Amino acid sequence: MQEGFSKLPTSINYHETKLNIALDAKKWEKIFLVPRFACSDSNTRIFQFKILHNILFLNERLYNLNLSDTKLCSFCNLENETPVHIFGKCNLTLSLWKSLQNKLKDFFLLENISPQSAILGFTELEQDENTMNHLLLIFKRFIYKNRNKSISQNLFFKTIKSTIDLEIQSCRSSARLQTINKKWQKIIHLF
Repeated sequence: MQEGFSKLPTSINYHETKLNIALDAKKWEKIFLVPRFACSDSNTRIFQFKILHNILFLNERLYNLNLSDTKLCSFCNLENETPVHIFGKCNLTLSLWKSLQNKLKDFFLLENISPQSAILGFTELEQDENTMNHLLLIFKRFIYKNRNKSISQNLFFKTIKSTIDLEIQSCRSSARLQTINKKWQKIIHLF
């Protein structure tokens, strides 16, 4: 039995193989806890749970189940639509991340997305880790929800704004509100 896990999820082997990495159980535990610390929205937490447990169904899998006409990415139509591709490699979706980086550049250094960070989150940061991971989770959910539509930078920014507003409004304690305000203080004025 591993520390922190009663049993290691089988998806760990899948991710380590696909991403060509080898992490210890302590690091995996931190990765699985990212959504808990980054956001309070249960739907976003469940979404990341599906990614981490390799149960998010995109075109590649849907095609194999005869539920999609194509295996290809909904945006670029160049590669199979997998979580690694759509969140970490597709030039069209990564350009949306780049637009967010540009919007925030004077106030907040937003890391580039790699295939590994796209799936596992940003776990090597000293500061602003929760803010960056929450922005990454918003990004991934936005991409996923708009797979059969064109993605708009303005709609993405509105989604971030509404997520921030909802998180602030849902605070029931002043201590929690302080934590949320601290998380967003550097960038809230930009939305």
